[in-house]
Parts: sequence; C-alpha cells; structure tokens
Amino acid sequence: MRHWRSSSAYTRGTSHAEWGTPCQDRAVHNELDGAHAIILADGAGSYEHSHLGAERVVTKLAYYLCDRFDRLNTLESRDIAGELHAYLHEQLNVLVLDHDRNKEEFSSTLLFVVTKGEDYIAGHVGDGIIVKYEGGNTEILSEPENGLYENETYFVSMDALHEHFRIYRGTVKEDSGFAIMSDGSAASFYSKSQGLDTQNLGVIIDHFQKATTNTFSEDLNALLIALIENTDDDCSIAVLAASKGDPITMEPSGLLTAEAARVHTATKVTTAHAGKTIDELLAPRIFGEDDEEESGLDETDYVDDVDVDYLDEHFEYEDMEEDMKEEGREQAEAMESGHPTDEESDGQTCSSTDDSE
Repeated sequence: MRHWRSSSAYTRGTSHAEWGTPCQDRAVHNELDGAHAIILADGAGSYEHSHLGAERVVTKLAYYLCDRFDRLNTLESRDIAGELHAYLHEQLNVLVLDHDRNKEEFSSTLLFVVTKGEDYIAGHVGDGIIVKYEGGNTEILSEPENGLYENETYFVSMDALHEHFRIYRGTVKEDSGFAIMSDGSAASFYSKSQGLDTQNLGVIIDHFQKATTNTFSEDLNALLIALIENTDDDCSIAVLAASKGDPITMEPSGLLTAEAARVHTATKVTTAHAGKTIDELLAPRIFGEDDEEESGLDETDYVDDVDVDYLDEHFEYEDMEEDMKEEGREQAEAMESGHPTDEESDGQTCSSTDDSE
C-alpha cells in the first residue's frame, strides 16, 4: 500500500549572514485529511520584509491546499490559479494592514505540490524548480521563469499574477516523488545550459522512499549545509515521496507548529490602521526622507547636528537688531521733518527720470 513521506528545510545564505539580514526562504510540509503537500516560497531580496510574506504564504497555503484539494481538483487549471491568486492577495493584505507597508514589501516566489488519492496539483510562480520522479526517471516538471535578466523573476504579490501562475496536474504512481527548490538550492542541480542533475536528485527521492527510519529533517538540513557552499543565496528544499515500505511517523513542519502556537496564544493588539477606510488601508504608500515613521528622528535629533559656534560667528543677531531700530528712527524723523530718507530720495530721482522720458 502506498503512503507518503515528506520533509522540508531552509537555511540562510552566506550573503545574508554577512549582511546580518534574515533568511528569506521558507518551506513547509503538511498532511491533512488524506492530502499531502509541500510548499516553498523565496522572498524577494530587494524587499526588507519579504521573509514575512514568504512565511505567511507557505503556512497559510499548507492548510488551504490540503483542505480544499477536492474542490480545487474539480476546477480548470486557470480557475485554480485564479482562486489561489485571490487567496494569496487576501493573505498579503493582512500583512499590509498589520505592518502598514505596501503589498510589494512582502513579495515572494511560490512552488507547491499537493496530492490526494490518485491525483496531484502543482503550482509555480517565479524561479526555482519543481522536479518529478517516477519509474526510476527524474525530470523537471517546472522550470524557472525569469524576466529580461536572469536575476529577475515574478512574485505572488503582482497584480498580474494570473499571467505567471503555472498549474500542473496529473496522476501519481506507486513510486511517484516530487522535490521543490528555491533558486539558491536549484543552482546545484539545474542550469539552462546543462539541464537537470537527474542522478543526485533521484538519489534524494529514492532515499525518502526506501528509508526505514525518519531522519529526513536531519538529512535535508545536512544537504543544505553542502548546497550553500555553491551559492551565496538562501537555500530551501521540500520533498514528497510515495513509499511501499512500512509506514513511518512524519514529523510536523516546525513552521506550522510555531504558527499554530502563535494563533492559539494571539492577543488583540492596537494596530496602526485604526480608523482608516479599506481603500486607505490598501493604498500604496510612499516612504520618503521626510517620513517620520521611517526616519525615527525628532526635533532634538536635528538640533544636535547644528554647529552653534558657526552660527554665532557668521550671523550677528544683536547687530542686526540694532540696525533695524536705527533705520526705524531715521524713517520716523524724516516723516516729521518732511525730508525723504536716502532710499526714498533715490526712489524719487528714478521716478522723475522715468517721467521725463
């Protein structure tokens, strides 16, 4: 009898470690009501908060895909993409409200495979790869989609997500297996010029199918330690494989366990969006140099930067005040005597000259 084994892992790349920035990859695996899923997201490196988007995407989809599989499986592929598009943007809008940031700040790619019974559905947005294993053969199910340049790709936060949401469907066999990887991990197994490293990927999936004990989490983490030697990017991977061996208890995904605990203990907090309309909440924001929230500076921060000695040296405030008083006295005396001041005299001379012309 066929049963499924799965695990997932992600780790911070050397460049993020050097910069002190968090890992932007996230990967989870889940089992619910007979459905099994692996989901992975790679946060956009150009956005500071993209790891939050990646985490919400994978944790929410892990339950949604399993819970809704029967319904999704009745839809056309374009309709699956449309429903997931709406659901993902709904989830990202939660982050928009919670963090008071534009939706693009939470951009990430997306890769997933979910199976139940004899069927599977896979989805892909952006780069990374989805690999399928069957009958001893390893092939690429979905390749990276890049933009004009190799380091450009597409994200789930896009309004035109439906144009880049690829859906794959099929039936599973007794020895079917799948692996999904972010572009950091995929760099060790795939290139457009050399193709797919089918041998080593086949070894990974075969291990999941034939192992007699569950060491999958440790195995994938050890693999990632080796993979980050080949790239400076974050690395992530998730594997889902059918096995005819004895059932092995699967460990739950650490991210999903943490998410469940967070939701259970969540308390109501005051958010920055209180009192705003829904259009105001979701409208794009522009953060400039004068944005107090971003700068964090108050009046004393600016005063501290003023060179008071320089001002005292170059601007004689007391002398200016005395000059103004003296000028006022001269004007008053001139009005009493009926004689113009120097400035008024100059003005009259100019005026008479103009009249004569």
